[in-house]
Amino acid sequence: MIGLCRNLLLAAVAFVPQDLLSDGSVRHLRVASAEGTRVQHFRLDGPEGPGAELPIGVVRWVSGPGDAREPGGWISELHVTFFEERTRILHTEELGRSQRELVFREVRPRSGRTHRLVWTPDGRGTSIETSQGEVTRTEHDLSRGAFLPLSLVELLRRGSTLPERARIYRPLAGAFEDTLLTVSEDARGRELQLRTETGGRGRYRIEGDRLVRFAWQDGGPVARVIDETSFERMLENGLEEPETPR
Repeated sequence: MIGLCRNLLLAAVAFVPQDLLSDGSVRHLRVASAEGTRVQHFRLDGPEGPGAELPIGVVRWVSGPGDAREPGGWISELHVTFFEERTRILHTEELGRSQRELVFREVRPRSGRTHRLVWTPDGRGTSIETSQGEVTRTEHDLSRGAFLPLSLVELLRRGSTLPERARIYRPLAGAFEDTLLTVSEDARGRELQLRTETGGRGRYRIEGDRLVRFAWQDGGPVARVIDETSFERMLENGLEEPETPR
């Protein structure tokens, strides 16, 4: 079952007509969260920094307890809205005893795709991508172990010790990629740097138990933590339709 239809969003997305999601009629949903859920908000700026009044997008990061039938599990969710591209990304990871599951959904005005990975305790993984009516299925050998990207950051937030090298799943590529992990510490917090063999990089900054800044790659957008009020204002302003010139 898709993680978005579990505790944190209480199946809200599943009951919204798909045409409303795809054409932008539904801008955001407010749903009660499970006890122990953490929600953080970010503004997404270009690599040059937050010089403009409006960012290029906003991010909501949610993490909390998973299925009550599997104590100890959790769900992590990333909701990204890019204003100019009119694109939304819903990335969910659910970790439980019976299996681990990742769902990556990209919603555009006239298109979209869904990528799902199911990882079972026997060390096998199956990913299925659906796009433009085409379905691609791939089998993965996970017997050597690996990490899902949001869950890796959640481990860092919880103060867990991370390995120096790991295989991390990349939903955009639909594959696990060998990655070097470097964790540095200072008086204010910890920072995780990721570097892949193909040159990809990422950074996640934790202060206390809060994620305060992150970037998926060098030279790409940078997310900086903000309060919920600022997030809602930026989301509303960024999704406003521009006036048609007369």
